[in-house]
Amino acid sequence: MSKFIFKAPYTASNGLRGLYWVSIGGVGVTVFIVLSGAVLQHVYGQRDTPYWAFEIKRLARIYPLYWVSLVATVLMIGIISPYKGGVTRLATDILGIRGVIGATWDRTDMLSPVTWFIGVIVGLYLLFPLIKRLLAWQPKLTLLAMFVISVAARLWAYRAFGGFGIHWFIPGRLFEFTLGMWIVADTGLVQRAETALQFVGPRARGVIGYLSTLAFAVYVMHETCRIWLTTMFDKYSHHFWAIPGSTIRSVVWLTLYLILTWALSEAAFRLAAPIEKAILRVTARRTR
Repeated sequence: MSKFIFKAPYTASNGLRGLYWVSIGGVGVTVFIVLSGAVLQHVYGQRDTPYWAFEIKRLARIYPLYWVSLVATVLMIGIISPYKGGVTRLATDILGIRGVIGATWDRTDMLSPVTWFIGVIVGLYLLFPLIKRLLAWQPKLTLLAMFVISVAARLWAYRAFGGFGIHWFIPGRLFEFTLGMWIVADTGLVQRAETALQFVGPRARGVIGYLSTLAFAVYVMHETCRIWLTTMFDKYSHHFWAIPGSTIRSVVWLTLYLILTWALSEAAFRLAAPIEKAILRVTARRTR
């Protein structure tokens, strides 16, 4: 029964068929991609960073966290849903490029529920320097062009790969990523936000900084935590239904979910940090 209460509202969606599904998860991914573009433009928009130096730094931030999340996912839900992907899919999942070669939404043949997203965000990071130059040249025209490309790509991906294709097909995500970059490069909203933050206390700024630092770790862990917790509630449903009142049960589930997601995200971030530093040290020595 907990599947009905907690899983259905999370995955239920509405929207334009073949173009965009409106759901909690779908909107969350869009927000994450827009913010990723905005943050990169804010940090690197005025910098002349060498292409591979930028890419190595971004990949070193993504992959260690992703690999730690893979281990956690295998330990937490691997027994629940035994992996059936085979050697080829195992390799693509470890590299996070399942979405680049064609993805299916079936956790029995995916090491992690967020495997498809890694290929998307890596692909967008690879395109960031080019989009940055286009925005510097013609910001509004670039944004319009990315919108047209994304709409056409989503419609094609839906016909070619089915409903899930619109999520992982990289050209279909160009507009969201570019929108975040454009907001920073061409609207002045960031400057106004920074001015507003000056009136916020240091504790509040510290919380905002902490949450932004932990954001990707939360993303790669949140679905694993949800699946595991839902499964545990199903398994021990007799204890769960002993809790009086549906509202109280929902609050209990949500509270446990938030605590579990935060704790594992924090642990994953701390475990991945030394790996990230090691990768950056090794690559720095080789590029000297």
